[in-house]
Amino acid sequence: MFVDIEKHWDEARQHCWRDGGEMVVIKDKETMDFIKETLNSRALNWNRKGVWNGASDLRGRGWEWTTGR
Repeated sequence: MFVDIEKHWDEARQHCWRDGGEMVVIKDKETMDFIKETLNSRALNWNRKGVWNGASDLRGRGWEWTTGR
């Protein structure tokens, strides 16, 4: 699901959790290609300058996905 509401990262994650989801984890090139293709599609009509993903350095251990990977 793409959410067309601008929020800070932590608010965006809470929004995902409230809807029973998680922020996107990009596991491979195919996933990244899908995200880029979808954001650039006319059907979605994405007009934002960027998107949040599930990577963070909240634990101070370097970048990791919110899933712990």
